[in-house]
Amino acid sequence: MAAEPIVIYSHKIDPAGVLDLLRRMAPDLTVDGGPEDWSTITLAGPRKFLRKPPTLSFGHDPDYYRADDFRRVQMNGMQGYFARFPENAHTGRIMALIDSFRFALTLFPPPEPDLEITSDDPRLQYVFAVARHLDGALFTPSTLRDAAGRVLYGAGGPDPQAVMPAIHKDVPTGPVGELPRSQGGLLPDPEDAPPPSPARVARRACALAAVAARGLLEQEDASDPGVDATRLRLIDWVNAIGIADELEPDEWKILQLPLGVPPQQDAFDATWRIEGLSMLAWALRLFDWPAYDRQVDPGKLLPALAILNADRARELLGTPTLRPPEELRARQNQLVALHWRVRDFGHKRNPLDFAEFARTAWFGPLDVTGLRIAPGGDLLVGDQPIAQASPGLLGALMSTAQERHLALNWLNGGSSEIYSETEVHT
Repeated sequence: MAAEPIVIYSHKIDPAGVLDLLRRMAPDLTVDGGPEDWSTITLAGPRKFLRKPPTLSFGHDPDYYRADDFRRVQMNGMQGYFARFPENAHTGRIMALIDSFRFALTLFPPPEPDLEITSDDPRLQYVFAVARHLDGALFTPSTLRDAAGRVLYGAGGPDPQAVMPAIHKDVPTGPVGELPRSQGGLLPDPEDAPPPSPARVARRACALAAVAARGLLEQEDASDPGVDATRLRLIDWVNAIGIADELEPDEWKILQLPLGVPPQQDAFDATWRIEGLSMLAWALRLFDWPAYDRQVDPGKLLPALAILNADRARELLGTPTLRPPEELRARQNQLVALHWRVRDFGHKRNPLDFAEFARTAWFGPLDVTGLRIAPGGDLLVGDQPIAQASPGLLGALMSTAQERHLALNWLNGGSSEIYSETEVHT
């Protein structure tokens, strides 16, 4: 069985200090980047006959811990994860400790051979030294450990010799009451907007249908007068069915601009809205759930929203029904899993036993229902594991996952009642 991954979390942000410490311990290390913005520090042991030298790499990604959602989503998720373990006298201190984390380092690329935190592997001296320097804690999927690898919290109970990071020695011990518990996806924020009503979903779906159809017109022959006539008919349709106030300013703008005038990126963005529209149409029971690695067919989706048919559209708007909330949340959790894997691969470009990761992720477990899994556990894109998929398929999948995830977040009560301002976290 592979060793558990290890992540160092800390309240102290000091990438330059970590680099200086490791240089003093291992002068022959290699580093990618400068003292403050390095991305990888790699230490390699002596080469052995017919064997690769043991390696240890520290990964540093400022975009991760500087993100606006690092505390609200990531650390909230970690608290929810550890809340599933039996509560004890240390629970309050542990939750406060997690809330203090502002900095993170991964052991990535993965150590070769595997690094087991409970072993006597000499590479652990570097891991422990960095954790001590940062006054940090070591996260694994089964435990939170101190800077010497002793269990602070998790499976099996705490080690009485474990030492809490110094800044939380004054935090009271004891129970903390009811804690958030993950339901297979990212924890909701108490300030999120309430889920939209069926009538609002129907209006938003029609608005997205108009926007996506307008984006698609940019792919037509602008010299054909019938194309711009269709753009004008879209505006008439919006007004006739009474959803003009549902369109956001940028959506109205692209509808009103003549063919060839919108910036290319604006036209692309409008076209991609059709993927989010497929989620709203599915929620309204107007369209089947689409395959995750295929783009929807506009020729089938837009007629389901009665595009350019005002009488039929008014009927849809008059009697909308939504699927049950639990079904919407289940699909949202599946989009979280898909979007996380797509983003993770886009960032790291590494194969992964995604099925196993989804089962043990601290912000999960992730729901991979409906996702095709390749031998070896990774996500299938088309008929290939994601690491072998073509750049074209990957690019389309990234955009598709983003738009569909946004739509499901909005449907379930996202960060904003305004569709385009809904946050999409993974």
